Amino acid sequence: MIASNDSVIHRFDNDSVQPDETSQELSYMQFILLLIVMIGFGIVVGFGANKLKGSKTSTTAQNGKVEKTAGIADKKTFKDSAEGVLKEGGVDGEGNFHLERP
Repeated sequence: MIASNDSVIHRFDNDSVQPDETSQELSYMQFILLLIVMIGFGIVVGFGANKLKGSKTSTTAQNGKVEKTAGIADKKTFKDSAEGVLKEGGVDGEGNFHLERP
């Protein structure tokens, strides 16, 4: 229980609060330098990840072994079929191909 002379709300005097002398603020030049280092690190990591991931796909394109196929290879799951001529260009701006049926 709260005593009658104790207040729930306490006032803080602005004069009694002293800034912590051990805390450092980041200067403008240090911030810019840190930002440049972080952006450079991101670029290096991005290029490195691209080289690791993209090395397999780029060699097949250079060897000329790229086959032009359309459709889904999993015929057990997707049993639908359609007959017609597969032409390049989507319909109404959607897709890369369209099927012209007789």
